[in-house]
Amino acid sequence: MVSVHVWQPVQVARSLIVAVLKAVIAFLLKIDLNQRFPKTHRLRSKDDFSAMRKGRRINFGAFRLVYRKNHSDVSRLGLAVSRKYGNAVQRNRLKRQLRDVFRTQMKMPGIDVLVIPIMNATKMKNAADDFSQALASIRQ
Repeated sequence: MVSVHVWQPVQVARSLIVAVLKAVIAFLLKIDLNQRFPKTHRLRSKDDFSAMRKGRRINFGAFRLVYRKNHSDVSRLGLAVSRKYGNAVQRNRLKRQLRDVFRTQMKMPGIDVLVIPIMNATKMKNAADDFSQALASIRQ
């Protein structure tokens, strides 16, 4: 005798309903559900990070920013968060916050930005605000 789980169709129907509702809400509110940070907007290779040595440096709040023009129509972000900053959870949380601020606020094309935190997680307050202000100072 074959046993059939009754909860499987219910679970599939529930997840389908949730997906449809999210899509309808996003369509009505004109929200982009794909808010990813694409690879084209990241500094990824060793050459990209080495080229940043020739960039301009500013210290702003809890961050050191190195930036330079990249002769492209896309701004890119590099993050160098060492273990001195904090544990893996703290480092990943900071990187998520910085990527989100960069994605939403960096409107000036053609700039590479490398971010290096100079304080550890216990001393840093409002990392996203500090980074937002630092980006504003670069745009000027």
